[in-house]
Amino acid sequence: MTGPQDQPPTTATGGITDPALATDRVVAAFGGIRPMAQKLGTPVTTVQGWKKRGHIPEPRHPAILAAAGEHKIDLDAATLAATAAEGSTGTTGADAGAAGRGARVGPEAEPPRRPSPAAKPPQVAARAGGSRVPGLALGLAAIALIGTVSAPFWTAPLYRVLGLPLPVPTGGVAVVDDAGIAAVRDRLNAIERRLGDLAADAERGADDNLLARIDTAEARLAAVEQIATPALADRLLAIDGALDALASDLARLDGVVGNQRVGLSEARTALTGLESDVEELATALGSLADAQARDSLRIDRLVASDSAAQAFVLAIGQLRAAVDTGRPYDQTLAALRGLSAGDPDTATDLSALVTMSGFGIPTRERLKAEFPAMAAAARE
Repeated sequence: MTGPQDQPPTTATGGITDPALATDRVVAAFGGIRPMAQKLGTPVTTVQGWKKRGHIPEPRHPAILAAAGEHKIDLDAATLAATAAEGSTGTTGADAGAAGRGARVGPEAEPPRRPSPAAKPPQVAARAGGSRVPGLALGLAAIALIGTVSAPFWTAPLYRVLGLPLPVPTGGVAVVDDAGIAAVRDRLNAIERRLGDLAADAERGADDNLLARIDTAEARLAAVEQIATPALADRLLAIDGALDALASDLARLDGVVGNQRVGLSEARTALTGLESDVEELATALGSLADAQARDSLRIDRLVASDSAAQAFVLAIGQLRAAVDTGRPYDQTLAALRGLSAGDPDTATDLSALVTMSGFGIPTRERLKAEFPAMAAAARE
């Protein structure tokens, strides 16, 4: 059955005063944690931290209202304003203490029922989602302190149940009156308030520190991305340009090497043809040398027989053989000029051969010796 204590805290005008409930309403109005983060342009962890702590910092309110207006979201400004206060669900230690003091009317009044103070820190920790270690330590300390302070109330019933005699203090008989009970209750209420404040401060400080570290890390990551991305893009463009230039150079070198291979093949073909021509020329020179030797013998015979005409013809043949073989023909030319002394035309023709008569035309050996230089010139 739902009673007045189950309704969310509100003001006289009906507005929500519980920060945690107001935060849930604001996040739900945006459609959840992730949609709200997208509409505000903030990290999801930031909105998640707001919902976890039940608190939205007041400097964020203008941006939230602007985003709600931009996306046509029906958001109550009073509900958003209620999220600025740091709050907690449930009854705090101070409220419990006040309730206890208000319920005690007189000395004979029954002690009011209140929740176990040991259960307070775990309840706050479950709502805030902070570290469990501080809450556990505070809870154990509270249990020990409560047991020590409240010992006069439960030791006597325990001894009676166990059938043991009550211990008598050294200083006399312990007397517990209403004033002592009230003092113990006040001390317990103060301890509860202190434990609740310590747990809330520890959890709030841990959450704020974690969110601050997350925001710092996100800002540093964004700065690194802004710096590194353009530099990396420029380096990649430079590398692409260098690779294109290298590919162009390789293609050009391939063309040059191909042309050189073609030229070398042509030079080898030409060299082979020149070698064949030299061999043929050497063979022809050998044949001419043999013919010249035979003509010389015939000339000698004709001269010895005083046959001038035959001697002239033989001398002409010998001169031809000397010219073809590259041997000096100065003596043969002198004999012909002597035989043609009476013929001016023949003497004029023979005078053109005087210049080379002392060393003759190039022989086969000379052609072979000069062939490498000729081949090198042909390759160039």
